[in-house]
Amino acid sequence: MRRVLSVAVVLTVSAALAGPVLASTPGNDTYAGRTAITALPFSESIDTTEATTDADDAALNESCRFPGTAASVWYEFTAAADADHIISAAGGSDYAIGLIVAVGEPGRFEVMACGDKAIEHFGARAGQTYKVLAADIGVDDPPVGGVLVMTIEEETPPPPPPPAPTVSLVVDAFGHVDRATGVATIAGSLSCSVGAQFAFLEVELLSVPTLQSVGFSFDFGEGIVCDGTEQRWAMDVYPYSSPFRVGPVYARVMATACAERCATVTQGRFVLLQR
Repeated sequence: MRRVLSVAVVLTVSAALAGPVLASTPGNDTYAGRTAITALPFSESIDTTEATTDADDAALNESCRFPGTAASVWYEFTAAADADHIISAAGGSDYAIGLIVAVGEPGRFEVMACGDKAIEHFGARAGQTYKVLAADIGVDDPPVGGVLVMTIEEETPPPPPPPAPTVSLVVDAFGHVDRATGVATIAGSLSCSVGAQFAFLEVELLSVPTLQSVGFSFDFGEGIVCDGTEQRWAMDVYPYSSPFRVGPVYARVMATACAERCATVTQGRFVLLQR
C-alpha cells in the first residue's frame, strides 16, 4: 500500500510541474510558408497566439493602415473564374482581425482590398493568384492572436433576371370620327406573352402635315389578357381643342406589358379617319 501511494504522489507532482502546453508557431506564419489553397470553398481553424509579424506584413499594411499586424498568417489562392469572392474571419474567430488581399510578391505587392474581419464581393479574376494576410489588429488588447477561423469561398451569383415579356402591336390604317362629338376612334390588334400582365395602352394623334399633337388617350387595357394570342383593341381619342374631322392623322401608339420586368412597343403610322 505504501508503494502505491508513493507512485501517486510522484505522478501528481510531475503533472503540476509540467505546466500548460504552449501553442506552436503556425506553418503559415510568414509569406514563405503561406498556405496554398487548391480548391474553394476553403475553411480552417488555427491557433495564432505564437504567430509573429515581419516587414512583409508591414509593407502590405502601408495601404490599409490597420493599427498593427501582430500574429499574422498568410494564405494564397488562384481564382478559377471571374467571380466575386468572400474572404472572412468572422465566423468563430475570437479576436480583432484585419484582412489584406494583394497580388504580387514581397517588395512588389499591390494591395487589392482591406477589411475588418471580412471582405465581401471581392471581384477576383480567373487565373489570378491572390495573397491573403490575416493579422491581429487589436494591439491594445493583449494577449496577441487567438483562434482564427479563416474561410474563402466563391460567392454564389444571383439567378439571372427573367426575360422581359414580348409585346406586339398593330395599328389599323383606318379610324373613325364621331360627327357629333368630334372624338376619333383608333383601333388595331396586339398580343403579349403568357405570364405577363397588360399594363397600359396610350394613343397620341398628330395633325397632318404639321405633326402637332392634337389629342391623347390612355387606358389600362382592361379585358386584354396576355396569353400569346392576338386581340383587338380600340380607343377613343379626345381632341385638345378643335374636333377631329374626316381626313389623315398620324397615330403614335404605345403598349406595355409587365412581369418581373416590363416591355414596351411603340408603333406609329398615318391613319385615315372616316365617318
